[in-house]
Amino acid sequence: MATPPLLLITNSDAGTADQEAVEAALAVLREAAGVEVRGTSGPDELAEVLAEAGARTVVVAGGDGSIHAVVQALHSREDLSGRTLGLIPLGTGNDFARTLGIPLTPAEAAAVVVAGHTRATDLVVDEDDRITVNSVHL
Repeated sequence: MATPPLLLITNSDAGTADQEAVEAALAVLREAAGVEVRGTSGPDELAEVLAEAGARTVVVAGGDGSIHAVVQALHSREDLSGRTLGLIPLGTGNDFARTLGIPLTPAEAAAVVVAGHTRATDLVVDEDDRITVNSVHL
């Protein structure tokens, strides 16, 4: 059985090393599913891309800031509940990926996505409807 279609969101401003990592992940993802790749460089572009996501699994190729931006955008459009997200960690710290045990190698992280391994996570929402995905500092 094939994996349902995927929407891979990348950072349009990423460098060559990130592009190589995305290509490694894409090689694995495309063996199992149709993948549309969309690069975004800001919140407005991200909102437009997510508005077109439909029921596809959204896969974020980026770091902690990227996953935060996607979750915030989905939450703001009330499209987060019940949605599965994938992560190809390309950040500097990748704290969120490390916490969840997601492999840091792009191809290995992509294999987790296509295998369908899921894990529910908590989401903190403040009084201004902003979310926290990874950590809170007081």
